[in-house]
Amino acid sequence: MTPPANDLAARQPLGLDGLDAMLHGGLPEGNSVLLQGGPGTGKTILGMQFLREGIARYGAPGLLVTFEEPPHRLYRDARALGWDFEGLVRDRLLLIVYTSPSVFLKELETDGYGRLCREYGLQRVVVDSLTHFESLPDHGDADRVLFQRVLNALRREHLMILMTRELDTREPLAPVTPEEYLADTIIQMHYGLVGERRARLIEVLKHRGSAHSSVQHRFVIAEGGLQILTAGEAGS
Repeated sequence: MTPPANDLAARQPLGLDGLDAMLHGGLPEGNSVLLQGGPGTGKTILGMQFLREGIARYGAPGLLVTFEEPPHRLYRDARALGWDFEGLVRDRLLLIVYTSPSVFLKELETDGYGRLCREYGLQRVVVDSLTHFESLPDHGDADRVLFQRVLNALRREHLMILMTRELDTREPLAPVTPEEYLADTIIQMHYGLVGERRARLIEVLKHRGSAHSSVQHRFVIAEGGLQILTAGEAGS
């Protein structure tokens, strides 16, 4: 998947080789990523891998904001994939914040995360997941305006931003959401039939400022994390 000659703008690679190839080299500078999919498709693992590879390949400290999984469960899942998240936290290369959407928003507005970014030299952030904002009492604001507030606050810190969102796989014709309009890059993960077997599939739905792969790719999750296979294998 070689990008066209006119599609060679400055890129920020995610550090996941197969996915970066699908994105024609990574993200145009400043692009935010919305990673969406049904339950169990691997969104949190991809987010963790994005942070881990940022540290391992580029020396980019990262922040994981989680509204559901406490740190000890994330450590366990990381160990199963061969990653030492506890060591990264001890070395101040990774920061895990287990919080609630309301506290997260308050800390954003009072520069709490700005201070963390400056203290730790953070360069990447994962927010897992936006779906939990639906539990806020004033969820009317949690559509376009709320998502824009979150993006703007994180962009001020010049972070590479990846946010996850749950999809209701029972509603294939669901309307486009405000998050999908505002996100620069949308990656979708789901289960599908490959021949007679169900398989995990990944595709790029949107990539503002760049061309991208327009086909679904099969992927597996093994030691070392998510491994994307070729488009040909996805159709075999």
